[in-house]
Amino acid sequence: MKEFNLILTCLKEFSIPIRYSEYDEQAFGSWYIEIESNPLYRVAHDGRDKTIVLEVNRNNEWDCLISDKTKSGKHIIEKLRKELNDL
Repeated sequence: MKEFNLILTCLKEFSIPIRYSEYDEQAFGSWYIEIESNPLYRVAHDGRDKTIVLEVNRNNEWDCLISDKTKSGKHIIEKLRKELNDL
């Protein structure tokens, strides 16, 4: 839950609008946060393999843009900010 709260805080600090977020303790602590944008982006954490990813939805399929196993999510936030600035 620590990484989930950290990413949520960072997104809010950078005024990145959050569309939806969900944390699932029973799925090994997996979570995701959807960003209100077009195209739709999400930051997701796979609790089983401890990876945070940034994905974009293209044609109703999620494509991974970057993956981070450091748990800090710093690279994810920076990539997301760049993606949103390029829209």
